[in-house]
Amino acid sequence: MFTTCKTDCPQLAASFASLQARLGSDSGRVRLMAISIDPAHDTPKAMKAFLAQFRAKEGWDFYTGSEVDLRRLRHEFMDRVPGEGPLMPITFLRSPRDLRWIRIAGHRSSSEFVKLCEKEGIL
Repeated sequence: MFTTCKTDCPQLAASFASLQARLGSDSGRVRLMAISIDPAHDTPKAMKAFLAQFRAKEGWDFYTGSEVDLRRLRHEFMDRVPGEGPLMPITFLRSPRDLRWIRIAGHRSSSEFVKLCEKEGIL
């Protein structure tokens, strides 16, 4: 995700916001992480404003770092987390019970995220 994105990122962010709203009081059971792909522009202030625009609740964080660190992080996730791919965007979900990650490719609605979480035993 990146704050100046006008295509996929707002759609994914809207799905995340909808997922948090749909989960209601259970939203704390799911951690959402957005990882910047544009650290030159994604300052902490810009990322905070982006999350506020989508009314992100606690448990949805936006991370950035150096180009090298972000490239390494993306590589590790793609190599080590089983699941769909390589369509973009890529979403990674982590089970709070067993700390297992799953990878989901493409755009998904909040309903689809909930179904996948239930199927994988994350919710």
